[in-house]
Amino acid sequence: MSDVREVFSRTHGRNGFRFHRPMVLIACLSLGLAVSGLMQGCIAAATIATIKVISNAAGGHTATVELDVAAGDVYDAMLRILERRPDITVRKQDDKKRQIEATKDKSRMSAQVRTARGGKTELTVSASSGEKTRTDEELAEVIVETICDELGVKWKVVKGKIGEKQAE
Repeated sequence: MSDVREVFSRTHGRNGFRFHRPMVLIACLSLGLAVSGLMQGCIAAATIATIKVISNAAGGHTATVELDVAAGDVYDAMLRILERRPDITVRKQDDKKRQIEATKDKSRMSAQVRTARGGKTELTVSASSGEKTRTDEELAEVIVETICDELGVKWKVVKGKIGEKQAE
């Protein structure tokens, strides 16, 4: 009986399964590639977009952000948000240039999506309520934040004034 166990153990492995070195190597490589892919996904997901908000003395504000999302997807997200907001009136829409001008009460905003260097997408939003209030100061910022949220992009805000160098 011990002879049978010994022969079976040598030909089929310890638990009755036969392991071939090439199969073990392939399994290890596959596992390594899967872990590597997951780690790259975690690194990409950890990337945080920087929203740069610039204020000017005339009361208008501009917010820009570079995204690792296709320009068409960013523009589509902007359109989806506008469709859900019947209180916002689109005054001008140029799908070819990916530009939109809209109003809500006295507030005005214009937005443009374009392909930037390095294959990134740049979203620029200018906004003004015609009044110098805290709401006016945050209007462009909130619009860009809303679009980033729609796209599932994490973000942080950097504020400044025209002509002022911004630290990142």
